[in-house]
Amino acid sequence: MSRKLYLLAVIFLFTLFIGCEETTNTEDPKGDPAGAQVKVQLANQSLESTFVTWSSSSFNNANDFDRLNFTTSNTLYKEALVLDPSNTQASFGAALTEILSAYADPDINAMIKKMESSADSGFFGKALFNIGLFHSTSQMKVPVEQIATNSFFMFQKAITDPPLISEVQTVLKNKLIPRVVYAIDRLNHVASTDTFRFEVTGRMQGDQNRSSVYLYPAEAHFFSAAVNGINSMLEGMMVYKFEMADYSQASIVAALNQDNPNFFGLASDGTTRSANAKGSMNEMINKLLSGIQKLETISGNKTDAVIKLGNDGIRQSDLDTVKTYLNKMKTAMTQPVSIHIENGDRDGNSYDIQVFLGKFFDNPVANPKKSFLPAYTVEPDGEKGIQMHFNADTYDQFIFPDPTFGGVFPGMTNDKLKKLMRIDEEFAYQLAGSIQDNGSQMITITPRLRIVTPSKNYEITASRSFNGWEYYYEYEFFIMDQNNQAYTIFIDYGQGYKELNSADPLVIRAKDHIWKQISFYNPGQLSAFAYSNPARVTLNWSNWLEKCVIQRSIGSGTLADYQNLDYAYYFEDYNVSTGVTYNYRVRTSTVPNNWQFVLKDPLYSNTVTITP
Repeated sequence: MSRKLYLLAVIFLFTLFIGCEETTNTEDPKGDPAGAQVKVQLANQSLESTFVTWSSSSFNNANDFDRLNFTTSNTLYKEALVLDPSNTQASFGAALTEILSAYADPDINAMIKKMESSADSGFFGKALFNIGLFHSTSQMKVPVEQIATNSFFMFQKAITDPPLISEVQTVLKNKLIPRVVYAIDRLNHVASTDTFRFEVTGRMQGDQNRSSVYLYPAEAHFFSAAVNGINSMLEGMMVYKFEMADYSQASIVAALNQDNPNFFGLASDGTTRSANAKGSMNEMINKLLSGIQKLETISGNKTDAVIKLGNDGIRQSDLDTVKTYLNKMKTAMTQPVSIHIENGDRDGNSYDIQVFLGKFFDNPVANPKKSFLPAYTVEPDGEKGIQMHFNADTYDQFIFPDPTFGGVFPGMTNDKLKKLMRIDEEFAYQLAGSIQDNGSQMITITPRLRIVTPSKNYEITASRSFNGWEYYYEYEFFIMDQNNQAYTIFIDYGQGYKELNSADPLVIRAKDHIWKQISFYNPGQLSAFAYSNPARVTLNWSNWLEKCVIQRSIGSGTLADYQNLDYAYYFEDYNVSTGVTYNYRVRTSTVPNNWQFVLKDPLYSNTVTITP
């Protein structure tokens, strides 16, 4: 994602939804409808010229956009409304150019250029790639996901890049939000007119060779929904203050401190702003639903509409799904709704949880960092970095102060929330790996494993997998209820439980994630051959061994470890004398690599006796 998307709270609005409309009415007999229409035509011509300039020019930085003039058309639309307040074309044009002309505001313009000068490379990313009015179904959508992503990205980048978040908030609050509120008021007037129809010429699409298409009431409702969604986002960004002196390491550490109420702390008008955000969110949902209704009843089957139903546009089945979820979202703003989550945790359990979306906006807390997050610490990391870590050492100590998050998830418990958020994966002791018998076919049943501690035992069954050419087994222990406990581990692969050996001490430690392969080795059948020139004994065994020990005795002596070998399936013993009888045996090594478990008790080959 481009760093310039940091600017999107302002820039994204410039190209979101742009349009005008040709319908007029004369509800106000005291006005001047004819004069108003002349103003509208002049405004439309100015808007067309601006889009032609945009589409035919090169824009490489913020300064280049100073060449675009949306102020003239905005002024003309507003003059038309003075002459005829009922002119929906003027209302629509005034609404959209009010947002587009925001770039000409000195404070907004300066903020954008300051943001650009602080970024590393590139320009505005993809925010300005769509030039002109929307001209296809795919372009007519409310980018809620993109809005959410970019608003988060803006705050994320503001932690490391100037200007300060508080400076951005001041400009948005004083200069952009009033424009959005004005646009919403004008769009509401347009959306209430079912005769809305406007020709979007090729020049208005940024390409005079394109065929004309038309906007209908559905598009007007979707435009209004989009601007309400943006207003909800902007008002939501004003709920909390983000005050800090600068972006020095010390200031960032102080700002993120959990007890600091001035960074991510409730603003003096935060409760009102949150209520405004909720109202705009509700209006966005209502306008989307009403826009769908207009699409289904007025314009969806019109071949010249921007948004169409059917193969050339939106499938009715998809639209029905959207309506279902919009209605659930609408209900969730006023009461809890049940959401079913399949495979919701690491164990594959499903959950039915309650979601009360409206509570997100009601009674915002004074300090979310402290009210909602478990205790954490912020510390300097090197000369410029910072390090944040939660204070809890174990899963049980990791506690959300309010797992319902202010009532958004009614009935939510810490245990359920932690499992849904996979906190257990972070805090558990996890021992996992594969089980390999290295072709010796020692495994005769699905292996079972057991961990034994002084206070509790754990037992699991391995899972069988196929890698494309052979089957193998995998295992995983996930332990959350013990810490700093020594243990031993056993496996039953068809011969009863046998203890495994590790190269390092086996201790259950919270937050440790360890992978070890369990390796089985069996020497198999041993054979020996004697040679006299020079005198030597050659040993061969049927299974390749990663590590093994050759045992030898002379005559009737006791077999003892004689030679350690790595990666071997044969051995030549030159340390022999002609006429002397030797006994040999191969045993597996009980000393594993760091990434291995092996059997603690060795396995042996048969014993062979030979005289060179």
